[in-house]
Amino acid sequence: MAPRPRAEAARCFPTDDVMGLSGRGCVGAVDKAKQPALDRVVAIKLLPLEVSVDRDFAERFVREARTMARLNHANIVSVFDFG
Repeated sequence: MAPRPRAEAARCFPTDDVMGLSGRGCVGAVDKAKQPALDRVVAIKLLPLEVSVDRDFAERFVREARTMARLNHANIVSVFDFG
């Protein structure tokens, strides 16, 4: 599975300044970005197209995002948005 190019992250998140690749795994890639309006650095995770069209996978992704958004700990990444 090839991760989506950085231009795709910039297209999906036009108000953020995508700074570059932070990491890559078997399910997708994470880009580092800056949200100028909120003056914070964020991570953007994009899934490869071949898994993003799989209905079961998409439902798991939504469940994961909702679960992660409920967690609050210094060693856990906060979820601000997903889609």
